Amino acid sequence: MKKIIFRTCVFLILTIGLFYIFDMVYTYLLTHSNNDKIWWAAKIKDKKYDFGFLGNSRAAFMVNTDTLEKRWGKKGVNLGIGGINIMEQYLIINKFYENRNSLSDIFIEVDIIDLGRLTSLKSQYRLYPFLPFITIDRHVYDEVKKNYGAKSAFYWRYLPFYRYIQFNSKIGSVAVLNCFLPIEKPDFDMETGDVEIYKISEKGRLGHIPLDYKPTGEKWEGIYSIQYYNYLERIIKVCEQNGTKVHLYTAPYFYLKYESCQNFNAVVDSAILPICKKYNADYKNFCGMKISHNPMCFTIDQNHITDAGMPIFMDSISHSYNLNTHSIIGNGLSYKRP
Repeated sequence: MKKIIFRTCVFLILTIGLFYIFDMVYTYLLTHSNNDKIWWAAKIKDKKYDFGFLGNSRAAFMVNTDTLEKRWGKKGVNLGIGGINIMEQYLIINKFYENRNSLSDIFIEVDIIDLGRLTSLKSQYRLYPFLPFITIDRHVYDEVKKNYGAKSAFYWRYLPFYRYIQFNSKIGSVAVLNCFLPIEKPDFDMETGDVEIYKISEKGRLGHIPLDYKPTGEKWEGIYSIQYYNYLERIIKVCEQNGTKVHLYTAPYFYLKYESCQNFNAVVDSAILPICKKYNADYKNFCGMKISHNPMCFTIDQNHITDAGMPIFMDSISHSYNLNTHSIIGNGLSYKRP
């Protein structure tokens, strides 16, 4: 019996030790790789940029930093990442400043429609790239604990290798092998962070809106998530503390989706304008652009523009801001319906 207990204890100790070693190796390799844009963004250090963009896919896929650099004669970075929620956006920009980077102007895409749906901060869709940092970055642990619960956060932080087993398909052995072998190449530019925009020639989900498209009748009552608002305020505050001028904007939606928002202005009045006044930020709504009525300029989900609409949108942005004076050109609170 003693031998069995002894061997069992030795086995458990060796197993835990092995898991601990695997955990350290996986954490080091993934946090030092560029295979996910979140890991790439966390590696940016001691850089100085004139402007940057932050948001989900409507910033990542709908902004061409290279075009704006040529228009403005400034250096930019695109920190937009597809699928991330507002809490994850906060973690990215906070890490960006912790790494001694600087931004003169930042453009934050405010997704009014998602805000109106009370978008859950508990979605694990893009949580996995942050989990390698949970043992080495207390700030990540605190935010994950707050939004995903103390129990899950404890397991991910203190049980060796547990998070890599649970999310094996995302941050498991294939992700580690990809650090050495070109199994899957990054889908973004290593200098600017730009992601290749959608092509109108692509079929299926990425194809343009069919000409016979009929709206689904989706309605929105103008309620906004206080959690979203709180994180947006924290993002603006940390930008302000680091000397960055904040510009809020809403990228174009296809007009049928935009018009389905019954109280768009009500949310802007109650949520966006007060925060603009508090932090001396400005806000511009690009939903009324002419491309909003062109189905060839949007993907079938109505949320993202294609390469047919990108030049027009970039032209509108470049003519809407003066980065030399860090100000919006024209109406600084351009949010009313066209």
